[in-house]
Amino acid sequence: MSHNKHQSNGEDVDLSNFDPSSGLIPNGQEVAVKKLSVYSRQDKEKSTVLNWATRYRIIIGIARGLLYLHEEAPERIIHRDIKASNILLDDQLNPKISDFGLARLFPGEGTHLDTLKISGTYGYMAPEYAMQGYLSVKSDVFSFGVVTLEIVSGRKNIVEQLGAEKADLLSYVSSFYFNIMFFH
Repeated sequence: MSHNKHQSNGEDVDLSNFDPSSGLIPNGQEVAVKKLSVYSRQDKEKSTVLNWATRYRIIIGIARGLLYLHEEAPERIIHRDIKASNILLDDQLNPKISDFGLARLFPGEGTHLDTLKISGTYGYMAPEYAMQGYLSVKSDVFSFGVVTLEIVSGRKNIVEQLGAEKADLLSYVSSFYFNIMFFH
C-alpha cells in the first residue's frame, strides 16, 4: 500500500516499507518493536505493572493514530484489525498502529462502504460490520474501545479459561454496567 504514510517528527514515513524482522524502515529509522498485548512474549514482567498514567498515554497515542488514519492522512484509511497485538510500543512505550494487511482506503467524503468480504478479528469487530458488512471509521472506533477496555482492565478480550460468564470481556463489562444501572 504505497499511499500509506505516517508523519513522524515532521517527516513522512512510508509504512509499506516497514521491515518487521529488523524493526527498521529503509531510511534507517528504528520503529516500535514491542507488542501491546499482555500475552506477548516480550517484556512479560512489565506487562502487569503499567501505571495509570502510562496506560492513559498509550490509549491517547492509539486514538491519535486512528485520528491520523481517519481524518488527516492524504487518503482516509480504515484499518479493520485494531487489536492489542497490532499495537507496537517503542522503548518509551509510545504506541504505533501496525499490520495494515486488512486496511482499506476510504474514498471521497462518504460515510461508509458496504462490503461482502468481512475481515478482522472476532471480538474486535463492530457488530454492524461483522453481521452486515457495513464498514465505516466507526468500525475502527469500536475496535479501539475493545483495546481500551483491555488496557484498563489488564486482561485480554477473550479468555476462555475464565468460563462462559467471564470469557468475553465485552459481555463481562456489560453485565457490570447493567447491574449498576438497574440495581443501584
